[in-house]
Amino acid sequence: MGNAISRIFGRSSAPADSAATRSHTPAATEPSAGSASSGGGSGGSAEATGKKVYSWDKRRQEGSVNTAHYEVKDLQNGFVAKMPGDVSGQSFNISRCSDSTILVFDQCASVTIDECTDCTILIGPTNGSIFLRDCKRLNCAMVCKQFRARDCKRVTTLLCCTSNPTLEASKHMAFGCLSLSYKQLADQLASAGIVVFDNSWFDVFDFSRDNLEPGEQWKFQPTVVGKEDSVLKLHKIVDDHAELASLEITTSVESSQVPFTVGYETGCDYDQSSLAVFCNADQEDVAAMMRRFTTSVAMDTKAIQALRSRRTTLTQEDCKEVFSYASGDKQTTLAKQGPIVGVQLSGEDITQEWFSAHLAKSTTSTDQPAAFFFNHQDAGTKFFDFASMMSTR
Repeated sequence: MGNAISRIFGRSSAPADSAATRSHTPAATEPSAGSASSGGGSGGSAEATGKKVYSWDKRRQEGSVNTAHYEVKDLQNGFVAKMPGDVSGQSFNISRCSDSTILVFDQCASVTIDECTDCTILIGPTNGSIFLRDCKRLNCAMVCKQFRARDCKRVTTLLCCTSNPTLEASKHMAFGCLSLSYKQLADQLASAGIVVFDNSWFDVFDFSRDNLEPGEQWKFQPTVVGKEDSVLKLHKIVDDHAELASLEITTSVESSQVPFTVGYETGCDYDQSSLAVFCNADQEDVAAMMRRFTTSVAMDTKAIQALRSRRTTLTQEDCKEVFSYASGDKQTTLAKQGPIVGVQLSGEDITQEWFSAHLAKSTTSTDQPAAFFFNHQDAGTKFFDFASMMSTR
């Protein structure tokens, strides 16, 4: 970790080397070559005595982890940027910060954010949970497997989350689909095991919803396609900090590693919806093509939108149930060329010709991917209900 680069500006009341942040684990001392004792004594290394050496023992021998490197505390009117390689999959903590910008362009194990106000916070792929507590007036961009917020107010989050975001005792929260790209993001997503097509940013579960006034309940944060985001304003932050230029950061829908979806509201009538299904979704060229497809839909001048997407694997029997309206040949292809990704589309005039035209725009090679279009009324609902059931098994 000694080569990690952390850029911190502003005032913090807890210096990185203070007793409040210093690890209490003592570093082990190396025995001299002639210090091993003989007979029934306890001297000698663990390897020499045959004792099993665990990973945490090795960490003690090599020196304790500097926890101050993985936290930002009491930052006021400051700026922190953690670059790729700075966090390297460790847990990260942010607490008691105000009027500051904190950007983590790296993979994390889990993240906790406590008692922060009036901050802009970006968190890279997190293969555990991101937990916000007692925060107010934050603008966030986050990628994770689990998002939780408790006792928060007026937090706007552009999110990619592979499970249902959950709220408790929180008011005036807003969520939108994250659009983000920077160097090494694709590798970090893969390392964290995050499937961007399983983005459930819109499927928020609020434990306290019944106790809130209608105006206090969470809402959708609109995205203007074709423009940089108006929430974090990352393009302005990058302009002000030249050290970020090498990351080639963008929040445009067109360049995003996260496919753009507008969200699906439970209980809404989506009679005019269709389902696009792509096979061999584990192949990077197919995944890239699907991202281009959702971008093409988003940029379409017609009122056609990609509501949601989901990746899953189906057996032959599953396909008979989910795609009962499709031919046997299509069912066989969908079962054999998995995993598959389904994209639910909404809008008028969605036809096979429209789908074929957008698919052609999204394909960069002469090899056409195995992709199907279903205009059946229940196509989207049946697929996503089954995919959700599969994810809970």
